[in-house]
Amino acid sequence: MIRLSVARDQMRATVAFEVGDHPREHLVAEATTRIDEAFARGVRQILWRCEVGDVPSRRVAWACGFTFEGGLRRDWQTDGRLTDTWMATLLADDSREPKTRWLDAATLTAPGVVLREETAADEVRYLETMNDPESLTWLGTLSLARTPEGFDSMMARRWVGQSMGSSVAWTVAEPESGRYLASINVFGIGGRDYKSAEVSYRTHPDARGRGVLSSALRRLVTHAFTAPSDGGLGLERLSLGAGAGNIGSQAVARAGGFTETGRDRLCYHRFDGSIVDLIRFDVLSIEGDVT
Repeated sequence: MIRLSVARDQMRATVAFEVGDHPREHLVAEATTRIDEAFARGVRQILWRCEVGDVPSRRVAWACGFTFEGGLRRDWQTDGRLTDTWMATLLADDSREPKTRWLDAATLTAPGVVLREETAADEVRYLETMNDPESLTWLGTLSLARTPEGFDSMMARRWVGQSMGSSVAWTVAEPESGRYLASINVFGIGGRDYKSAEVSYRTHPDARGRGVLSSALRRLVTHAFTAPSDGGLGLERLSLGAGAGNIGSQAVARAGGFTETGRDRLCYHRFDGSIVDLIRFDVLSIEGDVT
């Protein structure tokens, strides 16, 4: 269902998409028609809003050429409560083409693991990972999800990053059961460094020492350096950082084909309040297959 309302000044309108069971391509076609009709009547700006987490609606807005503007807190009323919203705009002279590249987490297989899209079913083991003492030692000062509410917010931010073409996240899972083993992310895509991005990862306590992340990282590097026309990210450089003393993380980087490139002195804040150096690593597409 499409709800499009024109303001009294006749120059602005608001639109909302209720996707439900409607095929997305049909809804996009209908929405484009309604939008063009509104612009033909003199509307100059159309504002789209939806409740945070309504990914199907966000996909329709993206496909119609809206520019994502961010969101508003406590802006959406549902079931007697106020929730946050996503919002975007479309101007009369904008193209109707997507303004960003939507990055879905392609399913990737590697020895002993599969990289798949993060889901709500990962919540318990994800939170166990983030609240584990070893994870807290090295990641405890970072704004990562450690509560059920934080997990929901993390999932919403993940969709924002993927829809903006700036990041993509995977769960590393057991091939047969699909059980969560680790998380691995690529972020900073489209930043100032040429065709570069950064990688981060963390492992569930019961999956450490099994080569899970090393296998996943090697597969991710191949995917990152594969051309978009072949389903990859089309990057030419990946980098990552690990705190001095985080031997496990550094070992994963080296096993994944990364080369130590330098050290940023006294810039990594540990959970116990101490400050240590950050060890830098990167890998280049021209270095060949790291698998």
